[in-house]
Amino acid sequence: MLLLVFFFTTAAYAQFWNDKVVVYNFKDKSATTSYSYYSYIIPDSIAVELRKKKDVSIRTYPVTIDFVDTKTGSAEEKRSHILYLSQKGKELSADFVVSGTYSVDNRRIHIKSQIFDVKEQKIVQIDESSNDLGALLFLIIDKITGKINSELNRFQEEHRERYSASPFAALYNSMRGLTFGFKFGEQKIHGEWGDIYDDPDYLGFYISYDFANIASLESSPLWGNSGLSMQYDFFSTYPENRSSYLSARSVTLSYIFYYPLAEGFRIAFSAGGGMTRTKIIVTDPLIEGGDPFTPNLTEEVSYDPTTLLSIYADFRFNPVVINAGYAYRRIFYTDTPMNLSILFFGLGFCL
Repeated sequence: MLLLVFFFTTAAYAQFWNDKVVVYNFKDKSATTSYSYYSYIIPDSIAVELRKKKDVSIRTYPVTIDFVDTKTGSAEEKRSHILYLSQKGKELSADFVVSGTYSVDNRRIHIKSQIFDVKEQKIVQIDESSNDLGALLFLIIDKITGKINSELNRFQEEHRERYSASPFAALYNSMRGLTFGFKFGEQKIHGEWGDIYDDPDYLGFYISYDFANIASLESSPLWGNSGLSMQYDFFSTYPENRSSYLSARSVTLSYIFYYPLAEGFRIAFSAGGGMTRTKIIVTDPLIEGGDPFTPNLTEEVSYDPTTLLSIYADFRFNPVVINAGYAYRRIFYTDTPMNLSILFFGLGFCL
């Protein structure tokens, strides 16, 4: 456990000032759909340039979001837009959100881009136009990227001056990306163990970390959608005649792979192993009322390896994480292994 926490802390601390920038696809406001492919060309080109900065991690998000022109919009529209961008930024644990629109008319392109500072709730709009497409488009993108870089540097410098003075900044940033939560549900014991003991309730606690929080792994198709989870769960049960008592406590380390389906919604597959401590107490069935002065017939404690497989839906409304799904645990007792199926619901909080 200490080794895992050390890994989490070291990985996150290494990017203490490594801000996360999310770049959304730009909205096509053209009268024709002939130039719809610029929707992802523009943000991809911006992202390529921004990735040259060493103190930020860039992630493109292949969807468009609402856009309000801060130069012409009303005060109410601007307030609503800032709240909207703030929600989007928090959902993706982003420090900055880049979005925009473009329109093409008679080969004249006009691009409007915005960079939003999630922490400070500040927004800056950058507009560029050209009388022609082709190579000049990338010149416009270079100009926009240069201005975005300038604003990023200014925002980041403000962050450093304001937040570095906090004595808790290092602790918070070292734990950033960790999710703490608990799970509960119902279990079914299969096989011979299920013939003896009643089905118990399920309760567990977990700590998880997504590798996408590490800048060097974020862009990887595999590691950018992967993570680790440390889980502690336990249950206790009796047979129908209450002649014995069984309790089991498991610690499991699991690898998680996420398959994103929509913004904030993923399907997760996890597999892991660990150790289970089991305690079985057998009492005299002829004694009624649980006489505390009568010793138990037997009391045994064992430590056995265990595996855990699960599939579940993962909903993220940062900082709240909700998950629900199915898990299968096997405890490898030396005589007869125990197999359990679990239906669970989980609730977590992401730093």
